[in-house]
Amino acid sequence: MGIDGLRYNLCPSRPASRPGAQCTSPVLQRRNPMPRSQSSRLHRTAVAGALAGSLIVALVSCSASSADSESVNGNPVGGGTITLAMPGTSTDSLDPNINAGNAIDTMRSEQLFDNLTKLDRESNLEYSLATSMEANEDSTEWTIHLREGVTFHDGSDFGADDVIYTIKRIIAHDSTANGRSLINFIDPEQLIAVDEHTVRVGLTKPYGPFPEIWSNKYLRIVPAGFDPSAPVGTGPFVYKSFSAGNSSTFTRNADYWGGAPYADALDVVDFTDNVAAVNALQGGQVDIAYTVPLAQIASLEATPGINILDSESVQYLPIVMNASVAPFNDPAVRKAFKLIVDRGQLVNNALDGYGTVGNDWIGRYSNCGLPDVPQREQDFAQAKKLLQEAGHSDLTVTMNVTNATSGMVEAAQIFAEQAKGAGVTVDVKVIDMATWSDGLAEWPLTINYWSDNYLQLTTRTLLPGGSGWETHWDNAEFQTLATAAFATSDDAARCEIEKQMREVEYEDGANIVWGFANTVNAYSDRVHGLQTDITGKAINRLTDVWVGQ
Repeated sequence: MGIDGLRYNLCPSRPASRPGAQCTSPVLQRRNPMPRSQSSRLHRTAVAGALAGSLIVALVSCSASSADSESVNGNPVGGGTITLAMPGTSTDSLDPNINAGNAIDTMRSEQLFDNLTKLDRESNLEYSLATSMEANEDSTEWTIHLREGVTFHDGSDFGADDVIYTIKRIIAHDSTANGRSLINFIDPEQLIAVDEHTVRVGLTKPYGPFPEIWSNKYLRIVPAGFDPSAPVGTGPFVYKSFSAGNSSTFTRNADYWGGAPYADALDVVDFTDNVAAVNALQGGQVDIAYTVPLAQIASLEATPGINILDSESVQYLPIVMNASVAPFNDPAVRKAFKLIVDRGQLVNNALDGYGTVGNDWIGRYSNCGLPDVPQREQDFAQAKKLLQEAGHSDLTVTMNVTNATSGMVEAAQIFAEQAKGAGVTVDVKVIDMATWSDGLAEWPLTINYWSDNYLQLTTRTLLPGGSGWETHWDNAEFQTLATAAFATSDDAARCEIEKQMREVEYEDGANIVWGFANTVNAYSDRVHGLQTDITGKAINRLTDVWVGQ
């Protein structure tokens, strides 16, 4: 079985002058990628299948040189400290497998740990700690070949035992790991270390998109016997200090297998929200601010010494309806709420135009094409009719929301105004992030934010048992289709199934996917090397970033 239309590029797409750069990171990407347009941007990602057949191997050579010897005239230089501001809470963690899922936890994990595979800035699948993966005929057993010569921060060698330990840690029956639902098809009794750099993984059911799943942020590899209080990983930065809700410091991993970072250190400063983070940037206390409040972008662009990085991304801010409680356990009420929304107004006002309109299914980019259903528009008359027939005229509901990322609170307030047109009162309650996170599984109505690939989002948010199953949407037809999609290693067959899944989600789902948000960050003039990133992780990729005067 092969992955049709993919190729290897064995040199990472980074400057040849990167300190310690190695040309050993295979990149899988589709040939002749179709251009993305405003109406339909195609998500070029490698999915599924054994990594054999129809592959072209292109070896590209790179050279490495010390950053310290480079010119400061527009070229990367080594040294200095990057200071990054992000919203954080006292529940934050440095455990990459078990955490609250906040953006700041994800960012820190990416500095300390690596995945077996990863997505590049254009969402192409690359190998990371793995170098290849092969499946048996029915994709019920996979063999993972691991990168040699990789060491953990404490100097110990990375190998098969660490991968097996990480997997067992995540899927243990009493595990609270965020990624447990993503790989619960792995049989822990069929995890075998073939040798120091080869792992055979037996599954309880076929799983075709096996290489893709390992790029997930919750499936980072930790060493056997991992201690979250003194975290050791293989990533580009090394743990130095951490105080949840306050700050953390990491230092340069000079021996990083993927090429050592330019900066000597990274300081992450926690703030109560992104407004406070921007204030710190304007005051010169930090170098980078995560997710700028969109209403401030124009003034920041006009501020000397401050720059804006605007990236299209897969992030969406769904209005989440809890389908397990009234009134949202009634499909008619869910459909009525979808008809209340003026999507264009939400994109223009809540996102200040930094995004595109959605149509009640997840996944901004797709190489499968989209289902043949009409764009849903605001229709107060039909919404009122559905609510009346369901016995919910003059409905009043509470929406709990927090300022975890730009646009969330604004979207809630705009939606509340729109709902009045259908005779619905939405009482918006803005609460702190920790309280909001604690209640996500119970709120009847809220707004969340997600950023991931379609099938991973399906597992995490649309299927029972997922770590983000806040909708409690339990649709048998959708679940049957999802099972079929995961079982196939054929891209074309999976695409047809995905279209059907989106049709079911469109008709019956409990998320109002009104739009997809760009990720907008701000940074000072002393920061160089930041690049746009459609995965939403522009400020997570800090190995190529350097600081100057």
